[in-house]
Amino acid sequence: MKNKDRRVGFMTYYFMVGGLIGLLVSFLRLRHPGDDSWFWFTLITQTVLFSLFFYVGYLFLNKENQRASELGIVIQLLQLVTFAAWGWSYYFAGGIGLAFTYGLETQSVELIAGVSEFELELIPKRTPKQFGLNVFALIILTILLRIRKTYR
Repeated sequence: MKNKDRRVGFMTYYFMVGGLIGLLVSFLRLRHPGDDSWFWFTLITQTVLFSLFFYVGYLFLNKENQRASELGIVIQLLQLVTFAAWGWSYYFAGGIGLAFTYGLETQSVELIAGVSEFELELIPKRTPKQFGLNVFALIILTILLRIRKTYR
């Protein structure tokens, strides 16, 4: 029982703090707004994702553990994969991000670490292709699956 409460407590703080940091980052992007529609699209997408991230923590805080874990699982799935290929670049980390990427052309491994980041960009097609896995998102996903199973 006590271990279950610690997991839920950790998830409450993890999601709330990570969401707040992400919303702060979104707000700070407004200091240098772009004048194109892509800037506004990515800003709105980022703000929605970090708001949902915070909302999961709020649900955990209000003991709605089943709903919180289900929404948290969806958000973690959006964070699992990062890539730069086919003219696109995508990276989303709510809370802690710790991703290992592999460059297909360079055959090198990189570590991307950060807190509450979002990137969705059009990139030149000649940019080397990279694919990665957010290991920390995988760990959080595992914990959420256990919480979901417990509160079924």
